[in-house]
Amino acid sequence: MKKQTIYQKDYSKYQKNYQVQLCSELDILLPEDESIRLLSEVMEELDYTKLYNAYAGRGRKPKTAPSAMFKVLVYGASEGKFASSKVAKACRRDINYMWLLGEELPPDDDALNRFRSKHLSEVVEDLFYQLVKKLRELDEIKYEHLFVDGTKIEANTNPTLKSSFQTSFVIRFS
Repeated sequence: MKKQTIYQKDYSKYQKNYQVQLCSELDILLPEDESIRLLSEVMEELDYTKLYNAYAGRGRKPKTAPSAMFKVLVYGASEGKFASSKVAKACRRDINYMWLLGEELPPDDDALNRFRSKHLSEVVEDLFYQLVKKLRELDEIKYEHLFVDGTKIEANTNPTLKSSFQTSFVIRFS
C-alpha cells in the first residue's frame, strides 16, 4: 500500500496578499431601487446647521462627520437596530451602511453613544421634523406609517428590581 502524500500550500513563504477584496465602487453593488438610496438623497437635503453648531467648540474634530453619523443612526433605526454596538458592527460589515458612510470612517459604538447623548439630543426634534417633511413632500410616506412612541411600561416583578421597557421611534418606508 502506497503512502499518500498531501501537498498543502504554505502561505507563510510568500509575501502575496491572499485576502478577498470587495469592489471599491460600492455603488455598483446596490440596486437602483434600494431604500438606502432614497434615504441618503433626502438626508443630503436636510439643514445640519444646528447639529454642527452643537459640535462647535467641543473638543477635537470627529473622525466621522455628524451628518454621516445621523444618517447611520436613522438607517439603523429603520432596520430595527437601536443598539450602538449593532449599528457600529453593521458599519464595518454591511454594504448598505458602508455606502451610506461614503468616504467616512465607520464610527465605533462609543462614538455613536457620545453622539446620541451629547450632540444629537439637542437637535433631534428639528432633524426628524425636516426628515418627515421632506419624505412627505416626495409623497414617500403617509402619516399613518410613521410614529414616535416613548411609552414606558413597567412590569409586575419583584419590588426590589426595577424592570421597565421603553419603546423607541420606528420609521417605516412605504
